[in-house]
Amino acid sequence: GVANSYRQIEKILAINQLMDIAKYYNGDWKPDWSNKNKPKFYIAFDYESSFYEVRWKYRMSDNIVYFKSTKDAQAVIDNPNFREILDAVYKN
Repeated sequence: GVANSYRQIEKILAINQLMDIAKYYNGDWKPDWSNKNKPKFYIAFDYESSFYEVRWKYRMSDNIVYFKSTKDAQAVIDNPNFREILDAVYKN
């Protein structure tokens, strides 16, 4: 219904905000998927432990937003101003 549609719109807007945040941290960096030796970092929510963490991939996956360093991804997790955005992306 309408509530479900609203949550989907909220999530899309939050993903867009997270993409903007990543662009700020990453600058001109883009993940090079042809380089299998260079990790790409992303934020994940661990439902069992109920906390955010930084994970990495060497190959493409279904994640949308990547960071050039674990430090940048962790800075986003640690910033309380971004918590509502992360919750909308990962918890809904």
